[in-house]
Amino acid sequence: SVECVPPAITGKVVLPEGTVDVSPSAFYGTAITSVTIPDGCFLSYASFAHCKNLSEVIFTGNASAESTAFFGTPWLLNHEPGVIYAGTTAIGIAGTPKEIVIKEGTKSIGKEAFAPFSAGNQIVGGFSLEKVTLPEGLEKMESMAFYGCTKLKSVNIPASLKEMGNNVFGYCLSLSDVKLGEGLTFLPDIYEDLPIPTIYVPASVERWDAFRFSDVTASFEVSPDNQVFASQGGILYDKQKTAVLAAPPALVNAVIPEGCVSIGVARDDYAKSAAKASAYENMAEVAFGEKLETVSLPSTLQNIYSGSVFYESRNLKECRVFNSTPIELYYYAFPDDLQDATLYVPQGSENAYRNADVWNRFNTIEGFDVTGIDNATVAGELRETGRYSLDGRRLESPEKGINIVRMSDGSVRKVMVK
Repeated sequence: SVECVPPAITGKVVLPEGTVDVSPSAFYGTAITSVTIPDGCFLSYASFAHCKNLSEVIFTGNASAESTAFFGTPWLLNHEPGVIYAGTTAIGIAGTPKEIVIKEGTKSIGKEAFAPFSAGNQIVGGFSLEKVTLPEGLEKMESMAFYGCTKLKSVNIPASLKEMGNNVFGYCLSLSDVKLGEGLTFLPDIYEDLPIPTIYVPASVERWDAFRFSDVTASFEVSPDNQVFASQGGILYDKQKTAVLAAPPALVNAVIPEGCVSIGVARDDYAKSAAKASAYENMAEVAFGEKLETVSLPSTLQNIYSGSVFYESRNLKECRVFNSTPIELYYYAFPDDLQDATLYVPQGSENAYRNADVWNRFNTIEGFDVTGIDNATVAGELRETGRYSLDGRRLESPEKGINIVRMSDGSVRKVMVK
């Protein structure tokens, strides 16, 4: 590592092979004219900032650099506008373009490469970025690569991506168009700050790495051809729909279908979960959001493994249960205040629920005739939730020919569009 250098250093500098990183502000303000960066080196915050004579930077291989590494240098100020590369790594941006296309052959995006920074009249990073096109073949995006690019609206995630760091799109508050490439094997954890109402999951996704979602995310839509996950009514399930795996924060009406036996998955060998495959083991606890108003629970439900499954659902108005025997719940399964919520249970089981822990916190418990209502439609009218071509592509609007239409009750229809 290069920790610091004599302030009077001048001329050309060649960092030795094996140098792993250059510490923050190590060369700040020195009079060097040229620097050679070895393969694998990381250039920290302002490591060469304000080197007023630095007009030449030579990369001998791949490198990674924060957007501020060359702030205030002639090399950056005179650089051709667009993306800056070190070998097969994109490490930054020159100028203030609104749109960039990362070139073919790029394997990685460096740490904080496009994070905006300004001082005085100079701006570096992706302040003006609105659209980014990433190439197939890209394998890695390091942490905070586009952090704070507040004008960014559109980006694609190529199928070749294998690794993604933390907060790659943190505080990209305008980024509402994210296209996941068919062939991508994991759902990246990028959605916490993104105003995306519906998250589409391609058929190829085998691993769910996303744990945090925006407050506007109301629906997960999984390709019908996905062999690991499924969706219905915006909720994420295992492929057989025997276990709820995730609920979008902005979901208003939740209908969990007959056949589902658990909310969440078992965390130990003794629990009787229907979904214990390795694909689901590391998923976050299921938690419905504050906007939830109605929920319907099927007669087949046996276990709720999430300790606070509805605890944040402070606007809950109706919970309809089709099981005449109350299942055991954790204490914080529902909000503390249930004064305005009604629990509907099968006729004849009202007293059982009034005497059951947690369930008895509902102020109003009423019976209903289970033979006179279909739990697939109690929480809203039937609606279209996804549309696909015959080859599995998700369609944004009807397309000429045969369209596959998924409805909110989980049914699938073939529709001819002329």
